[in-house]
Amino acid sequence: MKTTFPKLEHSLQEACAAITAQVTPLAQQHIPVFQALTRINATEIFAIRPKPSYNQSTRDGFALAAQPLSTESAKYSCAAFQVIGEIAAGNIEQNALQPGTAFRIMTGAMGCSF
Repeated sequence: MKTTFPKLEHSLQEACAAITAQVTPLAQQHIPVFQALTRINATEIFAIRPKPSYNQSTRDGFALAAQPLSTESAKYSCAAFQVIGEIAAGNIEQNALQPGTAFRIMTGAMGCSF
């Protein structure tokens, strides 16, 4: 069975303008936060304190401690790092890196100190 679609008589811009002309925004209301489920904020809301309260990794990757490049490494613009551990999200253990070392770090994990 073949589906046929009606021919569009208006451009997308014309359709948006026609809809916008028929819609009026609702007035803002102040309600307790526990009644706000399914509602949309009229303005931005900002946290009093940052959450999480620590330097957090936004992607999986590696935390590296830079080291001076040897003459051979500098020639090829490359460096090697020894992966000495892994930092998972939620891990609160402080990890220290030495030059030439790296940690595999997961999204949401606490950052390293150098």
